[in-house]
Formats: sequence, structure tokens, C-alpha cells
Amino acid sequence: MMDTDTLPKWMRRWLYGAAVLVLMMVCIGGLTRLSESGLSIVQWKLVTGTLPPLSHAAWMQEFHDYQATPEFMKKNFSMNLEEFKQIFWLEYLHRLLGRIVGLWFVLPTLYVVLRTHATPLIKKRMVLMSALVCMQGAIGWYMVRSGLVDVPWVSPYRLALHLSMAALLWCVVIRTLLASHSAHKGWGVFAMMWGQLVLGALVAGLDAGYTYNSFPLMDGQWMPPHMMMLQPWYRNFFEHIPMVQFLHRWWAFVVLAGVFYQWLRDPHSRSARIVLAVLLVQVMLGIATLLSVVHIALASVHQIMACILLAVQLRHIYQPVQMNIPHSNHNNLTAKPHFV
Repeated sequence: MMDTDTLPKWMRRWLYGAAVLVLMMVCIGGLTRLSESGLSIVQWKLVTGTLPPLSHAAWMQEFHDYQATPEFMKKNFSMNLEEFKQIFWLEYLHRLLGRIVGLWFVLPTLYVVLRTHATPLIKKRMVLMSALVCMQGAIGWYMVRSGLVDVPWVSPYRLALHLSMAALLWCVVIRTLLASHSAHKGWGVFAMMWGQLVLGALVAGLDAGYTYNSFPLMDGQWMPPHMMMLQPWYRNFFEHIPMVQFLHRWWAFVVLAGVFYQWLRDPHSRSARIVLAVLLVQVMLGIATLLSVVHIALASVHQIMACILLAVQLRHIYQPVQMNIPHSNHNNLTAKPHFV
């Protein structure tokens, strides 16, 4: 542990910038998926791919490469070059921002580790975050490749892994900003929230939000028929649209019950009230997204709110240290929160 005073001001500012960039990546990644733009760039050129096509010949080459993909052959076979450019630019922006995020993390980390006398804990945290960013880039390409071979969509499992890694990076950044002791309460609720995030990623990967667009019933029934059609049976919980949507819509209320109980245990806790308020907004956004048949704006805000929910729950877990100091010794003692 170390005192918050040893967390440099430059690092706090760097972490705030990192948090904004990661949240932007999550937002643009969601928009890329919702607009079906994610498979428009079929190669991973880490350096040379930084620049977009700058000539008509370059654009034609990009379009030619895309025409060899299952998405073009099975879904977008009537697409022309101008229509291709519309989906290309959003995926290009997503990848360009990914490079910026990578540089934001990796370059300062190299400098701090190699050229400064920062504490070992600061160095370890920065190395961890940089490693997560690099892994996230590789996982992103691993996800995209699954949609370039036989089917015109990415693997829901890989999409869930990609979103989970982004959420993990986000949580490490937020945790590092929270310079205080852990009360070690609230991890159960956090785990439930994490499970809901993974279920949401599976819903997105399966396009499950485009069916059963009613609430609370699913096409007039509490449980739609044929929820256990796949074999082996456990595949239904990850790959079968009715079951995955059923789990995602009702697990939200399990999380809500957990958060409500968390607030009841300490009704005077401001952080517990904030978590409950954010979750209520998130539940309403989820229902509105379902009823709107996945309106892009609602779905994007719903995804961002999931990250904010994790952040406010972390803030509830890692609360500032409170020390009872006798009045007579008040001038002689100073209580400092700590950075873990």
C-alpha cells in the first residue's frame, strides 16, 4: 500500500484521460457492431493500416478484398463502392482510436518503467493496463476473423470475450483512480453485474435483441417454448436465442435485488444510493432497447451505462477510510486514505 500523496498528479490526469478513451472505445465498438460495419476491413495492418485509402485504386482494392468475405457474398452482394465506404469509415475510426488508446497506455508505461523512479506498484499497474490494451487489440482481431471465414457474423463467444476485456481494462483504470482502502463489501453484487454484462454480450452476438420485443412477456408467454432445443444441453445457455434473452432480461432483476439489499444494509450510504439509481436507469434503458427493436442510440447508451454501473459499484466497494480521532488529539493525528 501507499499513500495517495505518492500517486503523482500527472498519473491521475493520465488515468482520467485513459478512462475517457476506454469509454469512447466501448461506445464506438458498440456502434460498429450495431451498424454492421465491423467486418468491412478484412486485414489487420497495425502500422500501414493507420492511413485510410487515399486514391480510387486503393479504395477499389479495399472493396475487392471485402467482396471475398462471407458478409458480402451472403448479405451485401448488391453493395456498391459508395455504400461500402459508409461502413468502412466507422470500422476505420474504431481501429484508429484503438491505436491511439494503445499509444496512450504503452508509451508512458515504457517511459515510467525504464526512465523514472516511480514506485513498484505504479509500475506494475501501468504494465498491467498496457498488457490488457495489447491483449484487447489481439482479441479484437481474433473476433473479426471469426466472421471472415464461413459465416457473415462474428462468434458470440469472441464478442463476449472482447467486451469483457474492455470492461476489465475499464475497471482496472477506475480502481487505480480510487485511492482508498477496500471495505471488502459488494463483490458479490459486482460479480452479478459482470455476469449480466457477459449475457448482454451474448445477446448482442446472437442478435437476440431483435426477437421477443415485448416486456415482461416473451411473445405472450413468461417462458417461450423450445428453450432447450440444442444438444448438448448446456449450449442453450450460451447459443440459443430464446434462452439467452430470457436469462439476460431476468438476471437484471436478480442484480436489482442484490443492489437493493446492498442499499438496505446501509441506507445512509451515498454510494449505495448512487449504485441503485444507476441500475434503475440501466434496467429502464434495457427494456426500452428491447421494445424499440434495438434502436442504435438506446443500445449504445445501454452499453455505456453498463460500464458506468461497474464503476459506481467499484466506488462503493473502495470507499475512503474513515478514522475516529479523539477531539483532544485532533491536531496531532492525520488520517490518510491509501492507494492499493
